Amino acid sequence: MDSNQKSECERNHRQLRRILPKGRTNMDMLTADDVALCCSHVNSYYLEDLGGSTPFDRIGDAIPSCVLDLFDVRHIDADDVVLLPSLVPHAVEQ
Repeated sequence: MDSNQKSECERNHRQLRRILPKGRTNMDMLTADDVALCCSHVNSYYLEDLGGSTPFDRIGDAIPSCVLDLFDVRHIDADDVVLLPSLVPHAVEQ
C-alpha cells in the first residue's frame, strides 16, 4: 500500500524483461532453476536509488538466508551480473 511500491515493481519488471523480452520468450521453456537464476541476477544489480547498493544488500533480516536458499536465489558478484537474454538462451528466440 506504499505509494513507491508500484515504481519498484515496475523497475523489477523492466529488469526481468531485459533478460526475458516480451514476445521472444517462451515461458514454458523456463525451469525453476532459470527463474532462480534470473532473480539472483536482478537482485544482485547495483541500483542508484538504493544508494549504489543491491536489493540483496538491503534485504537485511527481512528474509532469512534459509528462505533464499530454499528458492536457490543467490548473490551474484557485480562483475558477473547479466541482464541479457543470453542468461537463459534456451527460452529466448534470437
